[in-house]
Amino acid sequence: MDFEATVSTTGDTSVGEVDPVVVEFRNRHTGQHHELVMDELTGGHVLHLAIAACVSNDLFREGKARGITLTTVRVTAGGGFEGHPCRSTGVHYAVELEGDAPEAALRDLLAHVEDVAEIPAVLRHGATVRLSSAQIRSARTTDD
Repeated sequence: MDFEATVSTTGDTSVGEVDPVVVEFRNRHTGQHHELVMDELTGGHVLHLAIAACVSNDLFREGKARGITLTTVRVTAGGGFEGHPCRSTGVHYAVELEGDAPEAALRDLLAHVEDVAEIPAVLRHGATVRLSSAQIRSARTTDD
């Protein structure tokens, strides 16, 4: 199954203060309200967000499969980039987890998610990334 993500402009060219990017949604496994928060929208921030979102989603999915209701899940991912071409200096993430199960069961759930979380696994093992197509149009009316 292919998954697709799109980022596109809105036509708004105004310049203003940069605020954190907050996206709100309902988790499909629980119906709970969730927020995705980034300092700003850059590729690096989105990469870290993908890891945090994947781990969070998998905690809910795998918790539900084990009969565990999670009441608090907070996953924060970060890391740096350096060089040219840019390379990640590594990604780290922290998990805050609370639910209606003994602490040992919650720790076991987190350890299991460490093994099955797709985005961290892809990054740990590498993935091919390639440009598949491009549509390029000039908005200029002259060839100056």
